[in-house]
Amino acid sequence: MNGAPLNGATAAALSDNVNRGDPVLSRIHEALSIVHSPYSANQARQEAQAFLESVKALPEAPQHGFALALEKSHAPILRHYGLSLLEHAVKHRWSEYSPEQAQYLRGWILQLAQNVSEEDALYIRTKIAQLWVEVAARCWAAEWMDMDQLLVQMWRVPDSAVHRELVLQILETLSDEVFNGDSPIFAVRESVLSKACVEIFTPAAVLAESFPNRQEGPVVRCESEGWLQRIGSFLDDCLSGDIQAYDALATCAIRALAVFCSVMPWAIPKAVDSANCVRYMCKALAASHLGVQKAALEALHALYSRQSFTEDEFVALVLPMYDAEFVNLCGRLFEWSTVEAQDIDDDKYQFAKKFSEMISCLGGYLGRRYASIPPTADIQPFLQLLLLVVQSQSLVVSIPVLVTWTRLLGHRTVGPLVANTPLVGPLLDVCSSRLIRYESLPEDTEDPTFVLLLEDTDTIPERHAFLGNYRRYSCQVIESIVQLKLSDAFVHILGQAENVIRTLYDGQPGPDGTH
Repeated sequence: MNGAPLNGATAAALSDNVNRGDPVLSRIHEALSIVHSPYSANQARQEAQAFLESVKALPEAPQHGFALALEKSHAPILRHYGLSLLEHAVKHRWSEYSPEQAQYLRGWILQLAQNVSEEDALYIRTKIAQLWVEVAARCWAAEWMDMDQLLVQMWRVPDSAVHRELVLQILETLSDEVFNGDSPIFAVRESVLSKACVEIFTPAAVLAESFPNRQEGPVVRCESEGWLQRIGSFLDDCLSGDIQAYDALATCAIRALAVFCSVMPWAIPKAVDSANCVRYMCKALAASHLGVQKAALEALHALYSRQSFTEDEFVALVLPMYDAEFVNLCGRLFEWSTVEAQDIDDDKYQFAKKFSEMISCLGGYLGRRYASIPPTADIQPFLQLLLLVVQSQSLVVSIPVLVTWTRLLGHRTVGPLVANTPLVGPLLDVCSSRLIRYESLPEDTEDPTFVLLLEDTDTIPERHAFLGNYRRYSCQVIESIVQLKLSDAFVHILGQAENVIRTLYDGQPGPDGTH
């Protein structure tokens, strides 16, 4: 590979190699045709596959890869193979290249990214985004300082949703790899890359306020806005359009929310608040598009799964979730996601499970940060929502919130507060009714709870373990209520027992044969 930087003439020359019938490129064409043809003999296919693998070891493999990937008239399979040649060069030979050669290789990948179009297959665009991130892992915030500027330039390509989608995919992949990935190259540079990610996602004003004594390092960001704010505004624009009628709007909104989902576990909470991320995610949760709603729910769950909000962060990010407007939205969504045991809508059911986990996280903060809730705040509607979710016929949907109830009732302040509300009776009802041994019921039982349990568990041991946990948490709730409201609990339990005895023989024939 030459040491000169990439330029338009070089790219055109490489592309012309294909048209002039470069022998290696011609053999690559032929080998790919053999590999993907259903009519090829096994030996021919194996020989073709061996040749394609051997090409990766050639010194000129990156040039061949770029030439194949750049030419949009090629079949997607051929272009994807070209990208795999570039990937091999980046992942396995990067350390062998001189700085000029590495810059040359990086330039090819940047050009491929800048040239994406709607006609490119999704897996081609995905591969280009992955290549961008692999290069970033090796030289961003070191030899490569203008990455953020290049991303912003692509973001602002006029009337090009495909470029914005690519930028979002790059940012999501970069965040996932830096903070959650297990690649050795990311691990080696984790401190540099994580600091750079925080830098480009966070508004400059928030960064300065949060870290007033922060040591200035190399400038990696472009402009003061930051990607949290940039993506939030874009998401708001998408949601303001008709996402039901225009698939492109929904796709972009889902991609933006996917970035939020990746970033929320590590983003500076003050930046999340400053960029209005929660407001945009709640707006997406209320959208009339299931895919957008599911993506919003995942992002909210990623945020509220965090355990370490300070008092100010709790007030800014969590407390608004107890307001009547959000609680009413959640109530409507939960009722919508309730499924029939005999006719399960899988999309709705999966939504209900994740919804319960997110609500459970919010409920957990009631106990951890109750002292930060102002006296004027009314948390009763949110407690009603927790009751609604724990009453779900699905034990899998119910159990996250059941666990939350055990913690709330055990809290020295929240427990007595709940005990003095009408919630106690229904809580006792649902927990005592679920102490029965579901695992002892015959498998043809039509009880909705049991039918849903069969849907959610694959083996009998798994079912037994789950039910054992569910009964244990139910007993904890009952014990906590009895300790808090002994007399009222006994009156309620005795009333239930009396009702059972009174209705025990309902529908059964009497001694004289009558009903």
